[in-house]
Amino acid sequence: MQAGKMNINGKMDRRNFLKKSGLLGLGVLAANYPVWSTTMFAWDQPMHNIPLDKGYPAEWIKSLYQKGDKIQYRKSKNELKYIGMPVGGLHTGTVYIGGDGRLWLWQIFNDAYDGLKEGIETK
Repeated sequence: MQAGKMNINGKMDRRNFLKKSGLLGLGVLAANYPVWSTTMFAWDQPMHNIPLDKGYPAEWIKSLYQKGDKIQYRKSKNELKYIGMPVGGLHTGTVYIGGDGRLWLWQIFNDAYDGLKEGIETK
């Protein structure tokens, strides 16, 4: 008898029971879904069925890498009030920085501060 496999009474301990029952469940699941088990456990097969060559025209793919025209938004035309970009990190909530440099649309602590607390005021 190996140490750790059985407890004092000769019965299987909890840790090994959980390991073996988990493997049994995974085996049953793999037997019921052979396509899923093949793609999950066989590294030589792709995990998806999306073809590498999708048949797009070569000119169109090259056009995706070309530089586009520059767009300028001007404060004199009052266009900056419509531009915003989210700032923050993972699990920090959402705060937008506006085109004029102000912070607006605060969504922190699962509260969306709309209306007067939003941070956007007309100037």
